[in-house]
Amino acid sequence: MKNTSKVLKNTIVDAVGLIILGLLLLIWSKHSLTAIFQITGIALIVIGVLKWVFYFFDKEQKQRSIFDLVIGLIMIACGIFLFVRAEPLVDYFPAVSAIVLGYGAIRMITQAVNARMESMKKFLIPLIFGIILLVIATIVFVHPVFLLDFMVQVTGVAMMIEGVFMLILLLL
Repeated sequence: MKNTSKVLKNTIVDAVGLIILGLLLLIWSKHSLTAIFQITGIALIVIGVLKWVFYFFDKEQKQRSIFDLVIGLIMIACGIFLFVRAEPLVDYFPAVSAIVLGYGAIRMITQAVNARMESMKKFLIPLIFGIILLVIATIVFVHPVFLLDFMVQVTGVAMMIEGVFMLILLLL
């Protein structure tokens, strides 16, 4: 039961984070990309450090996983890199955001496959959302460079949609 609660909390945090990031991208477009990379870097550092702290101070041995330590370390390293080297990464934003969207889409499709035995509603809705997001991720990944500002806004909208879809799927 605790694992289910933990998964739900993580999904809600992921969904809200995507909605906020999507709003920032939609409102400030390309001008905010450097700041967003730096803020994301700081957030990754904080989350990575928290994963380490929770690992060492978790009273239940069953909840501990070396995977949490490795993920925490990777998050800290990625966070430092994003914070220090944010400016050159702006050119790679479409590819990075397409990967994030694609990951979310694959996660939803996987949820649909796992839920296929439960009910048609729990199977069909995540499958449709996942396919839509996978198409959007592909479009963002292969976009022409001269449409960067527009694609940043499209990516922002897609991230907000993905966050909302994740919240909707929790209610099913």
